[in-house]
Amino acid sequence: MSKLSAAQIWEAALGELQLSVNKASYDTWLKDTKGLKHQGSLFVIEVPTIFISEWLQSRMSSLIKRTLGNITGRDDLEVQIVIAGNELVPETKEQQVIPKQLELPTRHTFETFVVGDCNRFAFEMAREVGGQYNQKSNPLYLCGGSGTGKTHLLQAICKLARANGFQALLVSAEGLTNAFVRSIQNNKVDEFNEMIRSAGMLLVDDVQFLAGKKKTQENLLYRFNEFYDNGKQVVVAGDAPQHEMDFLNKSLRSRMEGGTTAHLDLADYETRLAILSSKIPEEPKVPREVMEFICRLNIDNIRKLEGCLTSVVNYCRLVTKSAPTLDDAIIALKSMTSSQTCNNLNAKKIIEAVAIHFEITPTDIKSQKRDQKVADARQVACFLIRHATPNTWVQIARSVNRDHSTVMHACSKVEKDDDLLEKARQIRAQLSSVC
Repeated sequence: MSKLSAAQIWEAALGELQLSVNKASYDTWLKDTKGLKHQGSLFVIEVPTIFISEWLQSRMSSLIKRTLGNITGRDDLEVQIVIAGNELVPETKEQQVIPKQLELPTRHTFETFVVGDCNRFAFEMAREVGGQYNQKSNPLYLCGGSGTGKTHLLQAICKLARANGFQALLVSAEGLTNAFVRSIQNNKVDEFNEMIRSAGMLLVDDVQFLAGKKKTQENLLYRFNEFYDNGKQVVVAGDAPQHEMDFLNKSLRSRMEGGTTAHLDLADYETRLAILSSKIPEEPKVPREVMEFICRLNIDNIRKLEGCLTSVVNYCRLVTKSAPTLDDAIIALKSMTSSQTCNNLNAKKIIEAVAIHFEITPTDIKSQKRDQKVADARQVACFLIRHATPNTWVQIARSVNRDHSTVMHACSKVEKDDDLLEKARQIRAQLSSVC
């Protein structure tokens, strides 16, 4: 056992850690920490806030343990973290009230974000708030459909903010809700609130998940007000324009409307081509004509375009065993192109096709009827509209006279039910054949 005190060991560890991380990270996460106790295989570190504790445990635990192990000569060292003045941070899943932070892929930065007319304002606003607090843009709401780049920008903001010394917290609305529920179940709401307050910037993805979560919305409104009053930035991302956010309570919606909304629209052809070109693997070489063919498909979701590119590359790797050609792309994406030939598919046509398949009327689908046949048809209609049109959750809900959370549940149920999923595939094939 080392004869050095815990404080001395930790000072030595900080010296090594300072060489392993950048200055902003060190000043933000490590500078104000202390070595509190070293007994046998246990080493206890004291940190000033719950937020720093959560960040160190999720991001730097391996580095800290390895560094302390080298100094103490122990490879069985157990590192625990305490908040100044509190007991040890809870370890069990049931007790954990800290929302899980979203991962920050190295590729998602402002430098790798492809800017076009469809997203330029959102990009500039995101880059501005990542570098400095802007009260006029607090909160900043990034609004766009699936695959338009909202999460990419959130992650880029978080990285830039942390590099500038902010304790930025990036969570999904689902993760935030789950952590809040656990805090209620374990009598730790105060701890949950303190963790949120300790952040210097709060970023929340997929705000539409808050539909029907009344208590979480109320709590989030209090946190938003605290951040605003204390000059801390809030950034939120979702798929519905603010005037369609009838799933949020009026006060929370009003708070969001008081900031800035930046839309990420569906990418035009030139922007799709630029984005896809940035995803080309070094090997095999993908000709420009193949890229242009993929970008001309009736696909606005960038992730789906990336999937098409991957499919072509894998088809050539496994089947033709040669560099991709236009003919290869046409064959590899045959099912995709046949299902994408209908440019006029909309919610009305889908509901009519579903009604015919289930031998009911479109009015039944939009009615309050709850018998099994109508309920199944309604769920399939929601699923198809979600996957075959650019409609938001709110727009889908309005098309079937239901609320936002009911539509989300319907889509989730179809995805897990083989019979309903097969019916959805049959109807989609029928729609494609008559378009």
